[in-house]
Order: sequence, then C-alpha cells, then structure tokens
Amino acid sequence: MNIDRDLWPAIRQHTWKWTSDRVDVRGIIWHATRSGLPGRTAAVEFESACNWFLSPNNRTGGEVPYGGMSHYIIGGGRVARCVPHELVPHYSAGIHDRMAISVEVGQGTNTDQFDAQDIELCEGLAAELSANFDFPLVRIPFVDAQNVGWPGMVGHEDTAQGRGQGKSDPGPLFWNAWEDLVMADPRLDRLIVAIFGDNSERTLPWAERVDVAIYRMNRRVDLEDPPGSGLMPSLAEALATTWWPHSHTAQVTATVTLSDGGG
Repeated sequence: MNIDRDLWPAIRQHTWKWTSDRVDVRGIIWHATRSGLPGRTAAVEFESACNWFLSPNNRTGGEVPYGGMSHYIIGGGRVARCVPHELVPHYSAGIHDRMAISVEVGQGTNTDQFDAQDIELCEGLAAELSANFDFPLVRIPFVDAQNVGWPGMVGHEDTAQGRGQGKSDPGPLFWNAWEDLVMADPRLDRLIVAIFGDNSERTLPWAERVDVAIYRMNRRVDLEDPPGSGLMPSLAEALATTWWPHSHTAQVTATVTLSDGGG
C-alpha cells in the first residue's frame, strides 16, 4: 500500500496517543471521520483528521490521558499512516484496538457518499492486511467486550465499545459502497451469465439474484458450463474471495461446491 503521508514520526512524540499492549491482529475496525460539517469533501476530511491526529491538543485529561487515533486515515484518494501495526492507537475503539488495525475513512456526515477511490483504497489495504496477518475478509456482525467475534472486519458501530457510545460509523453507505465495488469484479460479470439465462434477471438487486441462484442450484437446474470454461468451480472461488459482507456468499459458495461435486 502506497503511503502518501507518514504521520508516525510526529505522533510518536505524543506518547499518550499510542500504547504497546498489542495482543494480536485479528482483523480491521472501520471508522468514518465525520466532522459533522455538511458539504466537506473526503479530501478535506482527510486533511482535517491528519491535523487533529498531529495536534498536541488531541489529548484528554485525567490520570491516563489519551488521544483519538487510528492506524490509518484514508480520504480524497490518499492514505496516511499514523501508528505502526505492532502498536495500538490510544484510542479508536477501546479494548478492541488491541486486536485489530483501525482505519478512519473520510466522510463529512453520515449521509455523505464515500468516494469510490477511497473504497478502492480500503479494499487494497484490507487485502494487504489480510495476507499479512492471516484473517478472512468477512464482515463480523458483532465483537463483544471480551473481544469474542474475531477474526474479520467490523464497523465501529458493531463493537461493544462503539455501541456503548452510540457510534454509527462507518454505516450502511460504507458497506453498500464496499459491496458495489467487490461485486464489480469482472470475473463475476461473465460468471453471472452461467447462472442467469434470462438477461432481465441481471437487473435485479444482488441479494435477489443470489437467492434465485441458490434456488436453482439446490434444484439442480441445468447449469452446465460452456465447453472448457470451468465456470462452476470458478464461481465458487470468485464468490468466496469477493468479501461480500453478508451471509449469501457462504451459502452460494457451499451450494456451488456441492452442485459441482466438490466436498
């Protein structure tokens, strides 16, 4: 992953913003910057978040001070590194930070669409982290206060700490954008043809398309591959690697594998 801004040399001087109590890396916690100012672009959100993370004023009082922090900030097509993987931001999601890499993504308000280029960067970073730390790129429905729920990806809104504080980030617009991106995989465009003989079905929402596919596969409807294409096993592989954050992926993959004679 190309890093456009490395904030760590400055942040490391602010020892209240990071800790060394890393337990493991079992996934990713996604956040949204959300300044709350309507009309702010992701690029402006990115710069604002960088400035705040660098600021010595980013500090609470008390016996154990801390500052809002994450491992990465993504926005306006740029990536900033804030804290190394082996250390823990103090903090982004409390107890959960010890088990994950946290990423802030630029979004002014909860109704602003995420930039497509930023979702692509999120996908690339996630793939890199998944390969480095050996965790699956699946959406986790909830991580509790004992950190039960890993491995995978979780939104701040689906952590015990986030729900306790009423967090709603990154929210459905992030997950919808993620789904739209990964389902734009060019392999799937041609694989869908093998499932849907009627092209009109290709205009249905993804969830409905997959439901129909599951029904047909369970009914053992004739889905023979075009000669030499090997589409059925390819479909299982493609769906298994699209990181679709819903249960349909596992259902379809399992069904395709069984329909194709796999174990």
